[in-house]
Amino acid sequence: MCVLTFLQQNAEWMCAIAIAYFAWKQYAITQLQIQQDLRMRRLELAQKLDEACKEFPQDKTSTDKLLEWCMSHQSEFIFLLQGKDGVPFARLMKLAIDLRQKYMANSSVVTESDVKQLYTLVEQLDYALGNASYGLTEIKQNKRQQ
Repeated sequence: MCVLTFLQQNAEWMCAIAIAYFAWKQYAITQLQIQQDLRMRRLELAQKLDEACKEFPQDKTSTDKLLEWCMSHQSEFIFLLQGKDGVPFARLMKLAIDLRQKYMANSSVVTESDVKQLYTLVEQLDYALGNASYGLTEIKQNKRQQ
């Protein structure tokens, strides 16, 4: 009878503890789901990058397409990658701009170094997107600029 009395007198506290534990577990599950969603978004972006860069741009038109693709996916790279992980994307855009300038100047001499650089940057971005385990990047504005 003593155990039954104890349970009756403390039922509210036990329910409160159970509810708090349940809420904590739900929070943990939600965090895991968010991380999994971000990982899937990064992997999808890596696949799109591979598709966009599967062939080296051979002329101004194909270089323009690569630049257009980079510009249309720039915000995804900015917010899905942090710090140093996003540097290869900036280099990829600079390489595409440099190639475009070469093609516009009718200097269609593309070096092997350009080809290697493109595929090295794509590889670095694939690794950065595949290995990232952090949340969305927060862009912090400088208070002086406001």
